[in-house]
Amino acid sequence: MWLWRKFHSLVDIWPVSIYTSNMTTTFQKPTPIYHTTPEPNDIFNNILLEHFKGTKGKFLGIGAHVGLDWGFPLLEQGWTGVYCEPDPYNCSALLKNIEKYKDQVTVVNSAVMPLSGLRPFYLSYNSSFLSSMDPTHLTEAVSYNSEWDNDPKIIPLLTNAISFQNLIDYVGNDFDLIVIDAEGYDIEIAQSVDWSQFKKCTMVSLEHGYPEVYSSDDIVEQLFNQGQYVLTTITPGHAVYKKIC
Repeated sequence: MWLWRKFHSLVDIWPVSIYTSNMTTTFQKPTPIYHTTPEPNDIFNNILLEHFKGTKGKFLGIGAHVGLDWGFPLLEQGWTGVYCEPDPYNCSALLKNIEKYKDQVTVVNSAVMPLSGLRPFYLSYNSSFLSSMDPTHLTEAVSYNSEWDNDPKIIPLLTNAISFQNLIDYVGNDFDLIVIDAEGYDIEIAQSVDWSQFKKCTMVSLEHGYPEVYSSDDIVEQLFNQGQYVLTTITPGHAVYKKIC
């Protein structure tokens, strides 16, 4: 997870138009609308608050960092959840931060990838926000966020990776919300499962909502075809898909 999420006010909002009336039979690429209004820090929390108003549910967070963002308000409302975080230092901080909600949360100290296996993991020694399974992606992230890591030291580790489907087979598929923030692998992870298995899930968020890094063409058609999820909003930190049926 990049530090951009903590500095939303620096980047503009990129809402996306909803699909037209024939969207249930034909996938259509949305047309982004540019807005010059800076994004407030809590825009994703506001999206969640509005969408899940007055309800309790269960979330899955892939790439949890230390847990101090969108998940906390939901836990305070009585939600349960599963956090996945491969960075051992971040995972230690995550466990401390969610101590109050330990009976509501399962923590998975593993990377989630399209395929399982032992793999190298790269992190910045100076910034807990900068890490990735892809060294090239991490190098680009460090360069983009040079003001937060102006003397980068990239450390390679070996970590266990579990496939998205194997994770679901273990923790269940009864999620109301799924947030994937996997530093360059969001789309590949989303494409690795059949989304029709998530009967309860009404919202999915991927990190590919950074227009500076990810092309607006990187829309996961599979989310629409298998789960009837429509891309409704792109913010600097989240590409938000909502179920339409």
